[in-house]
Amino acid sequence: MYDVTKTYLDTHEAQLTVIFDDKTVQDEMRIAARGISRKTNIPGFRKGKAPYAIVLRYFGEEAILQEATEKMLDKFYPEIVDQVEVEPYGPGRLEDVQVNPLTFKIRVPMQPTVELGDYRSLRLPWAEPEVTEEELSAALEQVRDEHVVLEPAERAAQLDDEVYVDVIGLLDDEELINEENAQVVLTEERIFITPGFIEELVGMQAGDERTFTLALSEEEEEPELRGAMVSFTVKMRDVFERVLPELDDALASTAGNFETLEELELDLSRRILEHKSGHAKDDYSNALVQALIAQADVHYPPMMLEEEIEDMIKQTDEHFQHEHKISLEDALRLQGQTMEQHRATLQPHADQRLKRLLVLTKFAQQEAIDVNDDEVVLEYSNLFNTVGLPDELKSQRLDLNSQLGQALRVSLHTRKVMERLMQIGRGEIAEVVEEDAKADDATQAIEDTELGTVQPAMGVSDESPAPDVEPEEAAES
Repeated sequence: MYDVTKTYLDTHEAQLTVIFDDKTVQDEMRIAARGISRKTNIPGFRKGKAPYAIVLRYFGEEAILQEATEKMLDKFYPEIVDQVEVEPYGPGRLEDVQVNPLTFKIRVPMQPTVELGDYRSLRLPWAEPEVTEEELSAALEQVRDEHVVLEPAERAAQLDDEVYVDVIGLLDDEELINEENAQVVLTEERIFITPGFIEELVGMQAGDERTFTLALSEEEEEPELRGAMVSFTVKMRDVFERVLPELDDALASTAGNFETLEELELDLSRRILEHKSGHAKDDYSNALVQALIAQADVHYPPMMLEEEIEDMIKQTDEHFQHEHKISLEDALRLQGQTMEQHRATLQPHADQRLKRLLVLTKFAQQEAIDVNDDEVVLEYSNLFNTVGLPDELKSQRLDLNSQLGQALRVSLHTRKVMERLMQIGRGEIAEVVEEDAKADDATQAIEDTELGTVQPAMGVSDESPAPDVEPEEAAES
């Protein structure tokens, strides 16, 4: 019927060369001829009844062979792929067809492969986040700032005051800025419009008007405005002295449901620690993922990369349509970029996304990380408690197959994967396995005692005692 040879390509594809024997080709051409005769009026014959020789003479061998070739590809392809033991990722692509003998050359994308290596030995240093005195002091100052009292100042503006001004900025006699009653806190750390602007306001009293020229920042979003000289006219409306409250129990009770300043400090420390811990875990897990990817051997076909790029383009286009009411293609055109150029810029990002997905999926499989329905329901309940929804909504049963149910499952699975990876990175997995092994030994001893299989204490022991297992070996078992 046919012979097949298989060649593996560097692109993680298999190239199949299929050579059909003459009898198979002739049989398929006759089947194709009958199909053609059913769809065509041939003089002197009813549809589908014309002999093969007549159809061959009427349409020509080349046309019938082309029709047969298209049918043969659909007919024999699954059988061919199964015969050569190739597990395709997607449909194959016919690259070449030759006649005499009829030969197909088919490129087949293969399923991705991932080898993680000795990932259980992966280690990265981890330091538990702590709240420094400087961080707590800064948080307390922010609380004071949020409860500042503004008192009218019958004097010229000073640093640490709060003022209200009208501002007009002209660039080449064209109005660039026009703000009325703008609120400005006069501190050296803050920047209003451009560096140097706040310093110009110091010394002005309510009712004063001042004109000055300053250069715009070199970090302006619009390139043509970077460093541009702008003429500002400022009218001072009001000057207020900012009176910060004392750090005491009264401030604590004003800032929240706290009786003492110490309670406020504890709450601020807790929130700062939660914030720092979240960022630290994100940074640590991302570093571990990158290290895991770096040591992994990952291969995938070009088709997967093309699909990933298409997915990224689709997501970006939907974002532009929703946020800016413009298509991605139109946005690129405004930037002087073609879609093909944009695809080229996306390729490295798509490659990283693919590798991350494939590596973490393989990691989850090898660690047997899964999420059961009860865990999803509990996550649903925790979500309701976190956002503080009414009790009547909490009682509503979660549809596990709904979009929300699936999203919660994915989120929970991702979190469990990252937690396991961090346990490995911190060297905690070996300890857990060792503790489990000890617990299993203790349980087995109890069971043996109950069954009467433990030897009496007469110096008689098993001739082949179980060998000691090091934590590293236990982790691999």
